[in-house]
Amino acid sequence: MRKVLVLALGRRGGSVQYGSAIIEQINLPKEIYVSSFCTEKVPENSIKIRTYRNKGEFFISFFFNFLPLFFRVLVGLFRGEYLGLYLPYTHYWNAPFVATFRLFGLQTACTVHDGIPHTGDGNIWEAIINRFTIRQASHLIFLSRHVADFLQHKIGFSCHYSVIPHGILRAGVSRSDRIAQRPARLLFLGRVCHYKGVDLFLKGLEHLDDHLWERATIAGQIVPGLHFPPSTEKVSWENRWLNQEEVKQQLDQADILVLPYREATQSGVITLAIDQCLPMVCSRVGGLPEQLGEDDCIWVEPDPHSISKGLKDLISSPVIYQNHVSRLRDLKSNSSWSEIGKKIESLFATTPSP
Repeated sequence: MRKVLVLALGRRGGSVQYGSAIIEQINLPKEIYVSSFCTEKVPENSIKIRTYRNKGEFFISFFFNFLPLFFRVLVGLFRGEYLGLYLPYTHYWNAPFVATFRLFGLQTACTVHDGIPHTGDGNIWEAIINRFTIRQASHLIFLSRHVADFLQHKIGFSCHYSVIPHGILRAGVSRSDRIAQRPARLLFLGRVCHYKGVDLFLKGLEHLDDHLWERATIAGQIVPGLHFPPSTEKVSWENRWLNQEEVKQQLDQADILVLPYREATQSGVITLAIDQCLPMVCSRVGGLPEQLGEDDCIWVEPDPHSISKGLKDLISSPVIYQNHVSRLRDLKSNSSWSEIGKKIESLFATTPSP
């Protein structure tokens, strides 16, 4: 029986968690390769392969690990072992496999999370490989309509595509019991990049009445080149990569999650908050309004005064807070990874367009 080749070679982060969750739900014969350096949960029956953690390892691993893998798959292609290729996220090693599977006329499905690196994030080589993969794939899966429209305008692609929203990521045991607290404990969670607007959040706190908030925690590694003031009595920094247990702890100890983004395609952090029924204050940018309805969070503009007002409105009203908890509980109950998996499975029942 022919099988789908799945390359999930990332080491950590939301995209890797997404990949593991969705691969588990694809009920087709699969040959799954994951990185031996992966710190996240990996799908069952995965084959671990040594990838790289830095530039030096990249070149060594290319000759001793990538090339043997590529030729192993190439032999399988000539033997007719594969039904197609699925890539749950971008990786530097993806491009040669996409091109080769297309040469053999097989379905190549790729989930596109961002497509183009955000402002101040990523690098030129990542952008080049993303563009190549997008143009070579026979079917693209976008997590939001916003990204599909943006990339069609920016890059242009002619293949078929689907918009299949992000499933709900879990960080430990799910929660549904939240009670409004005043003063509130505020949380920003994730890598600290310019486009994520942490500086806007901090300026917004300067306009927020002191008695409304107990503390604010910025939990996530700061990218090189960004500089922020040190921790204070009320603002603390966790400038490092957090494991799943630490993420769950941060979510448990917060009353409100703040997403003050300047731009966004979609957000895996939002799905964590949905799973934990943690009310949010979110910038109305990019694909975020596709993940949350008008009344599922407090919507703000990426501006300190707007963020401050949104926080004040949510903290000051226990009724609004509890309504948000209830709506997030409903969102969680209506989300299904298995349905997402079935949609991706169906792609391999069709013949790719030339």
